[in-house]
Amino acid sequence: MTFEALFKPHIRIESAVKITAYTIALIAFFSVFTHISPIFPAAFIALLALSFYFDFKKPVHISRLVINLISILVIAVSVYRVMTEDIVEPSVEALIILLAMKFLEAKKFRDYMQIYLISVFVLMGSALLSIDFTFFLFFVILFFLIAESIVLLTYHTEAPELIIERAAFLKIIKRAILIPLASIPLTVAIFMILPRTNYQFLRFLNHGHVGKSGFSDSIALGSVSSIQLDVSPVFRASMEPVEEEHLYWRGIVLDHFDGTTWKSNLREYEKPENKDTLQGGKTVLQTIYLQPYDNKFLFTLDRPVSVTYRGARISTDFTVSVRDSVKTMIRYDVISKVTVPQNSNTRSVPDNLNRYLQLPDGVPEQITSLSKSLTDGRSTDDAIKTVYRYLHSGLFTYSLDKLPATDTPLSDFLFKKRSGNCEYFASAMALMLRAAGIPANVIGGYRGGMYNNVGKYYIVLQKNAHVWVEAYINGKGWVRYDPTPPLSVNPLLAEKAEFSAYRLLADSINYYWNSLVINYNFDKQLSIFNKLRIAIEKPVFNLKIKEIHPGWFFLYLALLPIVFFAAYLLLIKKTTVEARLISEFYLRLNRRGFVKKESEGLQEFVSSIDDKQLKTHAMRFVMEFQQIFYKDTKFTADKVRLLKDILSSLAA
Repeated sequence: MTFEALFKPHIRIESAVKITAYTIALIAFFSVFTHISPIFPAAFIALLALSFYFDFKKPVHISRLVINLISILVIAVSVYRVMTEDIVEPSVEALIILLAMKFLEAKKFRDYMQIYLISVFVLMGSALLSIDFTFFLFFVILFFLIAESIVLLTYHTEAPELIIERAAFLKIIKRAILIPLASIPLTVAIFMILPRTNYQFLRFLNHGHVGKSGFSDSIALGSVSSIQLDVSPVFRASMEPVEEEHLYWRGIVLDHFDGTTWKSNLREYEKPENKDTLQGGKTVLQTIYLQPYDNKFLFTLDRPVSVTYRGARISTDFTVSVRDSVKTMIRYDVISKVTVPQNSNTRSVPDNLNRYLQLPDGVPEQITSLSKSLTDGRSTDDAIKTVYRYLHSGLFTYSLDKLPATDTPLSDFLFKKRSGNCEYFASAMALMLRAAGIPANVIGGYRGGMYNNVGKYYIVLQKNAHVWVEAYINGKGWVRYDPTPPLSVNPLLAEKAEFSAYRLLADSINYYWNSLVINYNFDKQLSIFNKLRIAIEKPVFNLKIKEIHPGWFFLYLALLPIVFFAAYLLLIKKTTVEARLISEFYLRLNRRGFVKKESEGLQEFVSSIDDKQLKTHAMRFVMEFQQIFYKDTKFTADKVRLLKDILSSLAA
C-alpha cells in the first residue's frame, strides 16, 4: 500500500481514503498557519509527516489510550491559554495539534469523520482570524473534498480491501462532485434570504485579534516612519476619483505637545440640531471599508460633514469616532466637502483659542527666536505662509532614516540634521506658529492612495500614513498646510509600480468579496427585494451591459460554470444511451489511430484493426452491443456497465 497506488491503473480504495484525509487536513492547516504561532505549524507538519510514514511505509500506530491522554493535555493547556489570552488563536492552535494526532492512531470510519469535523472547525477558526477571499477558496476546496471523501469512505467501510480500476474510480469522483454542486443553488438562496442583523454574535471570540493602523491618541516624533514602511492596506474607499491635492484622509486631531509627543485631548461633539453642512465646495461621496485596528477613529476624506454608521460621531474638529475600538472590518458611508471656500468654515471656530496655543515646557530659545524672525510684523496669513515657505525652501530634506531621536528632537531637526519625515515638518511648523500666537493643530491621517479603475475605489496603504498642520485664521477658519516637501519620486507612480496587474486584480476580487458577501446586510436585502418587487410590478426589458456593476459581473462569472454544467446534464439526458456508447467507442479507437469509414459496418471496421489485443476487446464490444441493439432489448444498467467496462479496456 503506497502513495503511488493512486497513479496506477488499479486503485486501492483504502489508499484513496487516506490520501484525501491528509489533503483535507492540509487544506484546513493552510487556512490558518499564517495567523498562529510558528511552533504550532512546525509541530503539525512533524506529526503529519510521522503519521504519513506510519500509514504508507511502516504500518505502525500509536496506542489510542496514549493519543487520548496527550489530547486531554493539549485541551487543558488550550483552556488555560484561553483564560489568559484571546479565545480564537489558542483554540485553533490546539485544534491543529489534535487534528495531526488523529492520524497517528489506527483509523476507522469514526476516526475519519472526526478528522473531517476537526478540519471544518479549523476552517471556522480561520474565518474569525481573517475572512478575506482566501477563506472562500479554502471553504470551496474543503467542501468538495469532504463530499468526495465521504463517498469514498462509504466504499471503504463496506469493503476495506477493495481495489478498483482507475476509470471506475474517476467515475465515482465525477458523480460525487454532483452532491456539492447540487447544493450550491440552495446555499446561495439561503444566503440571500436569511435575515441579517448588524449585531455580531461572535464578536467576543476575536476580541484580541485586531490589526494596527499605527494611529492612536498620541504620535511620538519618529513613530510614523515605521508605519510608512508597511505596504498592507488600511482601508478602501469606493468613490469617484478626485484630484491628488484633495486626497487627505483625516483621522485624528492632536492639540497637546510635550516636546516629543503630540496627544489628543477630550473633544466636544456636535449636537444634532447644530449639524449644518459646510457652505460651498465640492461634495464627495465615499463608502469606506476599514480594516480592523485597535482604535476608535474612522478615516474620512477631509472634511467630513456626514457619516452613516451606528454610533459614529463627528466632533467640532471634524474627527469621526465610535465608542469602541474597531475590532473587525467595518463599512461606513461618508459625505465630505473638498475645495471649501476658506471664509465658509464657521462650524469649527474654536471656543478657547488658548487650547491651540499650548507650548511645551522649556521650548528651546532657538525655536522661539526663529519663529519671531519669520513672523514679526506680518499679518497672520502672511506669517503662516512665511513659515511654510521656510520649511519648503530647500534647506530641509525628507527622510525616513536616522531621524532625530534626542531629548530635543525639533531643535536637532531645525538646526542640525535638517532632515526628517512628515511629523518633524508638521511639528516644527505648528510649534513655530503657536510661538507666534497663531492657533495651530497637527492632524494625523493618510495622504494619497491608488485608484483601482476596475473596482472604482481608492486603496490606501499603511505607507500612506501622514501628518499635516491646520492653522486658524480669523475670517477664514481652519486652513490646511502641508509643510512636508514633496518626494523626489512621485508617490502615485511608486504605488503603481508596487501594485502589479495581478495584485490589483486580486485586490479587486477581495474588495468585491468584502462588499458583496461580508457586508451583505439587512439594508441590502431590502434593496434587492424592493428591486424585485418593482421589476415584477413594472417589468422593463432594457438591459444595458455598460451599467452592470463590476461586483455583479464577478458574481455572474462565478455562476456561469454552474449554468453550463446544468445545461450539459440536460443535453446528455436527451442523448440515448446507445448513441453515447457507440460515440465513445469510435472516439477511443480514433485515439488509437483507427477511423471507421462511412461505408464500413461495425464488424468490418473492427476486422481491419491490426492490434490483436485491441481487436479482441473491440470485437467483444461490437458483439455485445449488437446483441442488445438488434434484438430490440433494453440497455439495462448491468448491460451498460458491462459495455463501459469493455470500453475502459480499449484505452489501456
